Amino acid sequence: ISPALRQYMYCIAVREGSESDWFFVLTRYRQETSPGEKNLLLRALPCSSDVWILSTLLDMSLEHTDIKRDDATGMIGWVAKNPAGNRLAWDFVKHHWDVIIRHFAQSPSRLKTMVSSIVAAFHQDYQLQELRAFIAAQTELGIGEQTLRQAVETVEFNIKWYKNSYPQLVQWLQDKGYFETPGFLVPLDTDADLESSASPPHAHPASSGGSAGQISICKNRKILVLSPKPRGRVQVVGFRYL
Repeated sequence: ISPALRQYMYCIAVREGSESDWFFVLTRYRQETSPGEKNLLLRALPCSSDVWILSTLLDMSLEHTDIKRDDATGMIGWVAKNPAGNRLAWDFVKHHWDVIIRHFAQSPSRLKTMVSSIVAAFHQDYQLQELRAFIAAQTELGIGEQTLRQAVETVEFNIKWYKNSYPQLVQWLQDKGYFETPGFLVPLDTDADLESSASPPHAHPASSGGSAGQISICKNRKILVLSPKPRGRVQVVGFRYL
């Protein structure tokens, strides 16, 4: 079984499984000696929909016992990409901001990736207000200043996109036979397209993938996740069922 497919299977098992199943994966992660397999197991842990488990993972990310320092921001970002964990991750980062910027003073790119993972799904006015209030309350933003300023720009764009383009894009997709899907799915590839020569209104499918999606849609068992991008574009990330 390919690593990409194993990652998908592990994630589904954790998401649909019990607390005992999650602890089984955690134990496997602790015992695994292969770096590649260990990484797959680590990335499956935040797939749980259990809020207590996700909170535990966030705490573990700064303890550096089970989760290495280099993987800490990645874990926070993975929790944030889980709809059940986005708010948890945001509150965690706000509460531990001083610790986070000290721990990752030498890794501004990791910090940027983590914050981007959190705010990628922000598209409401109150979320923008919370972000601005958090920035204003900090006496020292440290290495996170530029990252947080860019986060504000991202949320501002998301809000504008949702207000101006989202309704028309959803209608266009529905007219083409797509429908929205519940929950979250695990990306396996980035070769998806809209299966139509016509372009959706206020949107243009980009060729690259990897961003947290804002709309999950399905047609003929192919899952697509669309994420708003600058200049009226949307990024298409490919998904597929087992």
